[in-house]
Amino acid sequence: MAIDRNETKDKVIDLISEQLNVDKKNINENSTLTDLGADSLDRVEIVMKLEEEFSIEINDDMAQELSTVGQAIDYVNQLRAK
Repeated sequence: MAIDRNETKDKVIDLISEQLNVDKKNINENSTLTDLGADSLDRVEIVMKLEEEFSIEINDDMAQELSTVGQAIDYVNQLRAK
């Protein structure tokens, strides 16, 4: 099954926007979670929401490495493709 990157991107940005209360227009693939105001609890909650939304499991080491929105999108697609 082909994974639509734009669909994933839209969902990831929606999720981050909602979690961090940041306007979607201010989020792009180069945005870092830190720059968007995410603290460690926000990061955990974002990872949990990504797992729930996409029916994937993100291991703790990888969750720590995800720093930009683009990395999150690419990693979600990588897991969905398996």
